[in-house]
Amino acid sequence: MTASAGKAAFGTVLTIGTTTIGEVTAITPPNLSANDIDMTNMSSADGYKEFIQGLRDGGEFSFEANFLTGAPAGQEALLALFHAGTVSTTYKIQFPGSLANWTFSGYVKNVSMTAPLDGKIGFAATIKITGKPVLASG
Repeated sequence: MTASAGKAAFGTVLTIGTTTIGEVTAITPPNLSANDIDMTNMSSADGYKEFIQGLRDGGEFSFEANFLTGAPAGQEALLALFHAGTVSTTYKIQFPGSLANWTFSGYVKNVSMTAPLDGKIGFAATIKITGKPVLASG
């Protein structure tokens, strides 16, 4: 049996509810982590610390896009969510070919733009995930 080959990210779609974020150039999916709980005691084997997993954190998700003129719906929606400070429950990253998708809730932690001398005007945002992000196949 041959191992499956990797997949290209081209064609990945980012949405907030039914609004697509246009001209995305890079996506960093959620980075999950967990706290450590120190369970070390006076009889821990060989004098080594012992740990168990504590509370989990859905981490953050970020993306970069071309800045679009004329207040594009997706970028405008992100700015509105940032100013409102509310949690949206409708973020979705759909990988191409129905390979898999992430869905999660979160709030807009930051929004930024870049304008290099010899380059394109960029738009970027980071979403702080709240609750459990879900990765589903297909």
